[in-house]
Amino acid sequence: MKELRLASGLVDYRELTGKLNAETQVLDQLKSELDQRAARAGACEAEAERLEMLLADLDDQLSRRGRFARQMAASDQGPMRRRSRTRAA
Repeated sequence: MKELRLASGLVDYRELTGKLNAETQVLDQLKSELDQRAARAGACEAEAERLEMLLADLDDQLSRRGRFARQMAASDQGPMRRRSRTRAA
């Protein structure tokens, strides 16, 4: 009877060990996928930050050009106005 229980216990142990190994492989695969997705997310965040900085620079340039255009219009010193004055003289 003792041998039967021992044999049954070994069978159970092998089955459980097999299940554990299979689940460990699945878990390792999921961890690997998570690491890959985290790396992609980090790259996307870095690209978004770079694009935000580029957009801020472009916005600053546009603002400066707008101020310059308003100053030129206010002082009536635009390029076309200067040309017409030199031709008239």
